[in-house]
Amino acid sequence: FGPDEVDRLFKEIDAMKKIGYHENVMCMLGWALPGDAPCLVYDIAEMSVLSFVSDFREKPDDQVPYKKFLSILWQVTRGKRI
Repeated sequence: FGPDEVDRLFKEIDAMKKIGYHENVMCMLGWALPGDAPCLVYDIAEMSVLSFVSDFREKPDDQVPYKKFLSILWQVTRGKRI
C-alpha cells in the first residue's frame, strides 16, 4: 500500500462510521492493520446480488421468485437513499 491507498482506506472507514447501521447496506464491523496491509471487516453476505439475479437468466418464468426479486430491488433502492 502506498500513502494514497492508505489515505483512501481511512476516508472509507470514516464514511462507514458516519453511515452507521442500515438494514439494507453491508455494515462495517471494524478494521484491522495486520502487518503492512490494512483491511476492513464486513459482515458476510450469503451471496452477491449479481450472482443471485444472474441465476434466473436461464430459468423459465414460473421458477423465478418474483416476490424475493422485487424485495431485493426494494432493499437496494433503500440502501442507496443514505
